[in-house]
Amino acid sequence: MAPDKPVVIGRTSSPWGVKGWIKVISFTETVEDILTYPVWTLRGPRKELQLELEAGKRHGKGVIAKFKGFDTPEHVRELAGLEVVIHRSALPETGKNEYYWTDLEGLTVIDQHGKPLGTVQYLIETGANDCMVIQASEGGQIAIPWLLGSVVTRVSLETGEIFVDWDPI
Repeated sequence: MAPDKPVVIGRTSSPWGVKGWIKVISFTETVEDILTYPVWTLRGPRKELQLELEAGKRHGKGVIAKFKGFDTPEHVRELAGLEVVIHRSALPETGKNEYYWTDLEGLTVIDQHGKPLGTVQYLIETGANDCMVIQASEGGQIAIPWLLGSVVTRVSLETGEIFVDWDPI
């Protein structure tokens, strides 16, 4: 895992109120956790800004944030629709058998027979359990449940491998 790998932890939405606040969709486990990062990089197709968080709070199902130097809805409107990015090294350390999805992306998935199934493209929440979406070695995609201890038998970030007990048939 690269310590300076950019990690998307949210997305800005639209201005809120008249004092330069903006709605934010948080991708963190607890929505308020996004507010613990004092400096945010906001990134879009043709812009990247580094901003200092002045204030933030929960609002409905998301959060609202206020950045230093942005005091009107007109000014903050230019920030709408941008990704909220931090460096991987800014994330808290994980515990045993805990993984950030960003660390799993790109790892090789190997079945119980030692056969490589493909590479993790991304993970998704499905309600019942999370799933890894694998770009299969033979083409196409495979969704494998992220069930640590049963389907996912071992993860080695050092070797870049995830071992699974799974038949993709």
